[in-house]
Amino acid sequence: MGFLLLAVFLIAIPFTYLANKENTQLATATANANVRATQQAKATAGVASTATSGTLILSDTLASNTNGRWVENTTCVFTGGSYHVKVQQTSFLQICPSNALSLDNATIQVDVSLLSGNDAGLLFRANGDQFYDFEITDQEQFFLRRHNAGAGAIYTYLIQNASSPVIAPRGQKNTLLVIASGDDFKLFINGTFVGETQDATFANGHVAFVAGTLASTNRGEASFANLKVFKS
Repeated sequence: MGFLLLAVFLIAIPFTYLANKENTQLATATANANVRATQQAKATAGVASTATSGTLILSDTLASNTNGRWVENTTCVFTGGSYHVKVQQTSFLQICPSNALSLDNATIQVDVSLLSGNDAGLLFRANGDQFYDFEITDQEQFFLRRHNAGAGAIYTYLIQNASSPVIAPRGQKNTLLVIASGDDFKLFINGTFVGETQDATFANGHVAFVAGTLASTNRGEASFANLKVFKS
């Protein structure tokens, strides 16, 4: 009997050691992953901080149409201290462009409030119906897509719709920031890095604001305030 207990004890030791070793390795790997994630978050936050402390090209509260900078009509309206984009039909992206703000490499930041409808955001490097489109949705997702001239309703998604806990619900303010440098685009929402991609199709163009609807929605509206543009 004593021999049997000794044998069981000796057999149990290696398994216990291996289990503890695996747990230690898993804990170490998890800790290392958390450290890397923290370091990446700090690094990307530093990128945004550096970009927004550079040369300021433009600061516009969007409370009024200063210098006639923005298109005004029944769907692009200054009201209540901000610039509103209104959609009046289903499955439509309403664009309200600047009249003179054309950029190449730049950091663009603006406060966006999706009041109704399905999506809202900003266009950059826009020329006619070709542009890059960075938006948030009523499902608390974001995306980045490209629209080529003459492509109808067909978009190329550079970053597919992705959920993010940093996106505030519909009706609340979200600060969108894009760093466009050459073919590299870094995206931030409310100060948090959410994605990066590369595309060299368009080199320059105008800034515009947009609001959109899906097939199930025939009205939409978004407000925009505190536009800032920095040289990248």
